Amino acid sequence: MSQITFDFSGQKFVVTGASSGIGRQIALELAGAGAMVLGLGRRKGALDDIQAQHPDRILTAQCDVTVFSDMERVISLFVEKYGKLDGCVHAAGISGLTPLKAFDRVTAEQILEVSLWSAVQLVQLVTKTRYSEKGTSSVLMSSVSASTGEKGMLAYSAAKAGVRTAVKTLAKEISSKGHRIVSISPGWVKTQMTNQISQAVGTTDVEARHLLRIGNPKDISGVVLFLLSDRAGWMTGTDIVVDGGYLA
Repeated sequence: MSQITFDFSGQKFVVTGASSGIGRQIALELAGAGAMVLGLGRRKGALDDIQAQHPDRILTAQCDVTVFSDMERVISLFVEKYGKLDGCVHAAGISGLTPLKAFDRVTAEQILEVSLWSAVQLVQLVTKTRYSEKGTSSVLMSSVSASTGEKGMLAYSAAKAGVRTAVKTLAKEISSKGHRIVSISPGWVKTQMTNQISQAVGTTDVEARHLLRIGNPKDISGVVLFLLSDRAGWMTGTDIVVDGGYLA
């Protein structure tokens, strides 16, 4: 049993990447804490699964977050039915190796679109007066790779570094209406996406560099819920590292 509980009753959040991994865990925990959640993802079956666990608290939509009009459409419908938003979590992401010797610009641009530009567009929507309450809280996923520049992961590392910079910039633009925004930089967390990377390049060295252990989605979700809550009401424009000692 967790030592800390949250109460998000009456609040509404959008969570991208809700069909798997960290996004899935966040959506489930927010719903479990009383929030209404709009979970966006690419895999309908996985979205149906989380909705079935909280049918009265989770509404899902199969959505490509890189298509602004699609994302706005589903958010608009959600707000029309349940009320204005209190925040969002951008956990959508894709993996892909982009080493210099075999650099693939198409793959690199896809990674940037999903990790960075769609995050910016999500925040743009969630802080619009027509869709949001005053004082929303947004959490974007960065990564420790933004600090380390992992070998062969140029586009991913650059995108996550961009997320950190975007958070600093956006915080200055949205604070006048009380909106907050932060990023989280996880270490290596066991998810479907990281499993694909580990199969391609191996992770023996990465695992050894975590002083505690390899992470799991629950190691991140609890921090996200704190950052969305009023107990983090004086935090904005910064990055929170949750990495099991990786950077140390």
